[in-house]
Amino acid sequence: NLFENALNYSFAKGSVTICFEEHPSSYLFVIQDTGIGISKEEQSRIFERFYRADKARSRLVGGSGIGLAIVKDYVARLEGTITLESYLGVGSRFEVQLPKTLKDHS
Repeated sequence: NLFENALNYSFAKGSVTICFEEHPSSYLFVIQDTGIGISKEEQSRIFERFYRADKARSRLVGGSGIGLAIVKDYVARLEGTITLESYLGVGSRFEVQLPKTLKDHS
């Protein structure tokens, strides 16, 4: 979903960068685009179910507005974190940090 969103919301001659880093106790996945960006006001709601940031653009791209909520829930189930840095007209950067080992909840 993060990759698809990066492609869908990037400008025609924009770019999407995917990075992976291994740290001693975690993995870091970064997806960054040079797309339309997300306003500060909308960033606080972007992970809500069915929330669509750019209504006009969303109609063209499609989707239900549930993808980022599912990503956030999945990352949380894996005891990880997801963060967003975004600027209108510049692009967005999502970072997903996942632990190498999960806690035993049995």
